[in-house]
Amino acid sequence: MAKQEKHKKIFGLNKLPAKGYIKALEEQVKELKVERGKDQSYIEELEDRLRVIKELTPEELECIKKNNEVIRLRSIKNKLEKDLKKSRDEYKELLTKHIQLKLKYDEETSK
Repeated sequence: MAKQEKHKKIFGLNKLPAKGYIKALEEQVKELKVERGKDQSYIEELEDRLRVIKELTPEELECIKKNNEVIRLRSIKNKLEKDLKKSRDEYKELLTKHIQLKLKYDEETSK
């Protein structure tokens, strides 16, 4: 059960970069302690994340990184599909306008 809790906590994190996450998080905690001593809850949250991550085995951490990469790629794919659909809709709209103008032009020139 403890392992599941550990994973739940990790999956709540922002996307993990492939390298140097622990080091970056440690630096962030140090900077925040100096910068803003008043925001203690945020610092505690970061320290908690750091502690949980340090408890993970390299295999678990690698698995989480791969999962986050899949999530990131899925997000990019969805955005590209959305952009493609928007482009297709815009193209259809332009084509429809072009056809309407052509018909109007043909109608006027035939008079």
